Amino acid sequence: MLHLGPLRWRSGAGYFYVGVLGMTESSPSFVCPHCGESHDGLPTDYGYSLPDDVWAIPEEERASKAKWTTDLCQFGERYFIRCLLPLQFTDRDGYFGWGLWAEVE
Repeated sequence: MLHLGPLRWRSGAGYFYVGVLGMTESSPSFVCPHCGESHDGLPTDYGYSLPDDVWAIPEEERASKAKWTTDLCQFGERYFIRCLLPLQFTDRDGYFGWGLWAEVE
């Protein structure tokens, strides 16, 4: 098994850890960063745990300047909601989902 190392998607100042992919010629698999288990196939979704502007706040100040859950975030007078952008696969059924943050007014 070839390990590609921990994958982190960079978004502005923050990173979201998406796991370690294990690849073999016959069957790709990945280790889920949430449950810690290995799953067959490749991951079909990635997301970011906070909006970029909130990641940019120094960690020791972040909790006092912003409030967030897994799907909502308030930073001062700014509000964000976490959304899923589904991108259809062209070679099979299903979609790849990007978990993105959108600022709302």
